[in-house]
Amino acid sequence: MKNFLPLILLMFASTLIVNAQGAKKYVLFEHFTNASCPPCATLNPAFQALYDQNETKAHHIAYHTSWPGFDPMYQSNTSESTNRVQYYGVSGVPDMIRSGTDLDGPGAATQADIDMITSQTSPISISVEQSKKSDTEGKVDITVTTHGDMPNGNWVIRTAVVEKYLDYGSAPGSNGETDFPNIFRKMITEASAAGLAPP
Repeated sequence: MKNFLPLILLMFASTLIVNAQGAKKYVLFEHFTNASCPPCATLNPAFQALYDQNETKAHHIAYHTSWPGFDPMYQSNTSESTNRVQYYGVSGVPDMIRSGTDLDGPGAATQADIDMITSQTSPISISVEQSKKSDTEGKVDITVTTHGDMPNGNWVIRTAVVEKYLDYGSAPGSNGETDFPNIFRKMITEASAAGLAPP
């Protein structure tokens, strides 16, 4: 049975724990990869080990791309996966966006960067509640709360459904990878969600 996990995608880090200065800040890794990409098979395991050590500090979403070869996870939602590739202008895989900053690849993600970002606070917190209606339907309630003054500008919230882990048993592409974490499956909000004006 597939295990789906809702994940909040923001232009700022998602948050859950509030203190006097603001809310706990998380790192968001948006990871572009492909099951037939040899460098992905080389670099993804080290990033996954780093992420596994920081699951209480970070969120991860893996977008599977249409190149360089076949990838069934891309095939399951080609239009929305392509939308995220185009949004960031990704032209090669593997690629990694860390909280809005392009790292050029998962090998550039470091513990020092995670610690630096998570030592800060956020002016917003996000609460997510999910309930399962059936094997193919569910309900997600999202509450966004501000803490203190919001920075100027229009803020965007995007919400995606992510499959936490999938083990194919045998490689579905040509690079030999069989285990795939945090696979992007579906946007709940529109991929190009309208800006939300701060209060």
